[in-house]
Amino acid sequence: MNKIAIGTILFPFMCLFLSFFVLLSDPAFTYLLLDNPEAVQPTKQLMQYFWRQAEVPAIFNEQEKAHLADVKQLISYAYYILEILIVVVTYCMVDDWRKVIRWGTALLAVLIAIAAIVPFDTFFTYFHTTLFPQGNWQFPIDSTLIQFYPATFFVNYSIAIAVHALIAAFTFIIVSRKG
Repeated sequence: MNKIAIGTILFPFMCLFLSFFVLLSDPAFTYLLLDNPEAVQPTKQLMQYFWRQAEVPAIFNEQEKAHLADVKQLISYAYYILEILIVVVTYCMVDDWRKVIRWGTALLAVLIAIAAIVPFDTFFTYFHTTLFPQGNWQFPIDSTLIQFYPATFFVNYSIAIAVHALIAAFTFIIVSRKG
């Protein structure tokens, strides 16, 4: 497989990971998605926890804290993956960066369209059973995590990541046309 093809395949994932981290690093955006006003302060601390600047909020029980520790570790891994994607995609763009951006953006749009067809519950369950195989991601409906972050929170976050990724990709296209 040549560099342009590899770059084209990896470009959408780079945009998605980049969008995830841009949104995750913007606490104001996250607060907008919260339906429960009691969740704002613990969420502020939780965001700091994910960035290794605070402890996990005490409001969560031990099972929730264990899951949040796994989430924190997953975020760290995702950050390393983003760094690798940036390096590899940049390397793949050396020969024809406009093609990588154009085709990668088209592939991103197709992947998002396919993802939009899949019921969110199916995706959410598959994601969690794959990345948290020990099963510590299922909580009773009255748990603090579910009360603070219901399914609608994750649906809206996922939509925001997809939209932001498309905006980023189209921004790359616009910049590539000027260069």
